[in-house]
Amino acid sequence: LALPSRARLERVLGYLLHETEFLAPHGVRSMSRIYAQYPYVLHLDGRIYDVSYAPAESQTHMFGSNSNWRGPIWFPVNYLLIEALERYGLFYGDELQVECPAGSGIKMNLTQVAEELERRLAGLFLPDAEGRTPWQGAHPYYREDPHWRE
Repeated sequence: LALPSRARLERVLGYLLHETEFLAPHGVRSMSRIYAQYPYVLHLDGRIYDVSYAPAESQTHMFGSNSNWRGPIWFPVNYLLIEALERYGLFYGDELQVECPAGSGIKMNLTQVAEELERRLAGLFLPDAEGRTPWQGAHPYYREDPHWRE
């Protein structure tokens, strides 16, 4: 496999690391947040199909009552992205630095970007001052039941 050009890599990371697009407080979204405001709409054979951003459970019963959609951050997508960033980081070292988050003025090499994504993902499971963790959402069951809260 050939490495993508440096310019292409920088352009892709500009989208992935932008908080209005893919970068979220707890990792990289599997779908751009921009679709919340501007859903993708396809007109085909007199029917309208759309893809919009749903930050939690699926809004359709097409794949079952709540499908496999559990939120915008999917660990497999983030894992693959982190693995790629670590490998590209070994190749480029400090020669290639990008803004993370995009537009922040904070420059990081690709290894540091991977570490930032790891930190954000881990944040899903770290309790706040009241002992709540982001993965629990607003469900008191997950906070209070001894089998789930830890």
